[in-house]
Amino acid sequence: MGSQGSNPENPATSAQPPVPVEFQWTEPCQQVYVCGSFNNWKDRMPLVQVKANLWKVTKELSPGTYQFKFIVDSAWRCSQEYKTVRDGANNVNNVIVVEAMREEDAEQKQRMEEIEKLFNTTIPENPCAIWNNYPTELPRQLVKTPLNASLISKEFQPSVLLPLPDHVVLTHFFRQRKRKNYSVTSSTCRYRGKYVTVVLYTTTDFEGNEEVPELVNIFNQAMIL
Repeated sequence: MGSQGSNPENPATSAQPPVPVEFQWTEPCQQVYVCGSFNNWKDRMPLVQVKANLWKVTKELSPGTYQFKFIVDSAWRCSQEYKTVRDGANNVNNVIVVEAMREEDAEQKQRMEEIEKLFNTTIPENPCAIWNNYPTELPRQLVKTPLNASLISKEFQPSVLLPLPDHVVLTHFFRQRKRKNYSVTSSTCRYRGKYVTVVLYTTTDFEGNEEVPELVNIFNQAMIL
């Protein structure tokens, strides 16, 4: 088994940040632990089974040389995936050399830690409060419609009578706010470089069974003509 005298050969200084080190076991077993000089051979770290015949665990270690050994199904064993060395008590242990983290790796780790701080699992005291503010009735991109446009030019010039519509308002049907005696509905369609806008004015005072043509039918007829 491992010796408690197997400490790191070159202990790290406080200025050197720890480096994540992965230990893995790749042979059939039921349960695996790892123990080594990084914890004075006292604590057993359990490995997690990732898939069949693959167990892993990650621990942050300061740069240096460490001896360790696996406890596989209650038996001390060395892994063939790592180098071996004999300690002062003539025990055969696995050995690993942890190198200092490169500057670019340290910067990347720091960025990842800052990103992780943005996420948390804290539940708000009143989750229903997020529904207190209702969204707008109409998206902002659909506000600029022909019905809402205002004429700036005082002279009647058909080419500049209405501004070019946004592409998001095409093939939509819009209706102005309810008037007293009539309602206004419009739709805009594009054909190559031309835009066709159809506006339908209908009275709200109907007599008998008089039917009012639907805007879609009028729109289709205007496009055919």
